[in-house]
Amino acid sequence: MQLKIYPSKLLLFGEYAVIKGADALAMPYPRFGGQWRWASANEADERQARLPQWCEYLKHLDSRGQLLCPLNLDAFARDLFDGLYFDSNIPTGYGLGSSGALCAGMYDRYAIDPIQPNNFGAYGELKNALAQLESFFHGSSSGVDPLVSYLNRPLHLGAGSRIEAVTLPEPSPGAPALFLLDSGVSRQTGPLVQWFLSQCEDPAYLEQVESQLIPATNAAVAAFLGGQWDALYNWYSRISHFQLTHFEAMILPDQRELWARLLASGDCFFKLCGAGGGGFLMGITHDWENCRLLLPDFPLQRLF
Repeated sequence: MQLKIYPSKLLLFGEYAVIKGADALAMPYPRFGGQWRWASANEADERQARLPQWCEYLKHLDSRGQLLCPLNLDAFARDLFDGLYFDSNIPTGYGLGSSGALCAGMYDRYAIDPIQPNNFGAYGELKNALAQLESFFHGSSSGVDPLVSYLNRPLHLGAGSRIEAVTLPEPSPGAPALFLLDSGVSRQTGPLVQWFLSQCEDPAYLEQVESQLIPATNAAVAAFLGGQWDALYNWYSRISHFQLTHFEAMILPDQRELWARLLASGDCFFKLCGAGGGGFLMGITHDWENCRLLLPDFPLQRLF
């Protein structure tokens, strides 16, 4: 029997700006993923030790009538006792949704009458249910990571909690290359988000986010989905400049000079891919082969 794989996710656009109401665009990233497997207890890694605790946490919510979706938790507990574990190669601390894939797999396997991926009108309800599942691991969750993993399709997140499944454009003549640069450094999202929120308490900083970052992000999402490549390159450069100027805490010190130099030359623009502070940077260039020569010391992964 072929085991179902729940993919990791990438946030293509919307990092931090989405917190203040901007659009966001997320997609499955099948290079990494996770799946349920059976093994003796000593074959599962130490991360699986939290699964019985998670099950008890969900049973507690259920006993208080607070669980947002009915789950067969007795079956989950029995399977864990019998050696079920979640086998994942999704690196932690990269913003790739390692716990999101786990929650997607748990919902898919144990939800009673689960919401199906083609039930577009129920995406908001599904997102809230998955957010509750993931809250055990992070204290709070938007639900976006497990939603992308469960649906296994790109999602456009818009104002007013709008969630729309979208089709990403096919590469065409004149399209720039989008790629990932692996920093080789894992990080924790929470402190970086708190730094951003504390900065936004300054009215001057918040005004710049609202007048510069949010419009550029919304325009970049629209340009990308519409295949408007020159516009995308322009808006991407504005996001890159804003982040270099205002997101000092999220950019590794040894990458700032490289980011600034390539931004000034126009050869390549970087932006964060997720929370920053490590993980991946996302780049755009009109000349992929030249860009690879300019970045010989970094592992690059082309997306489009």
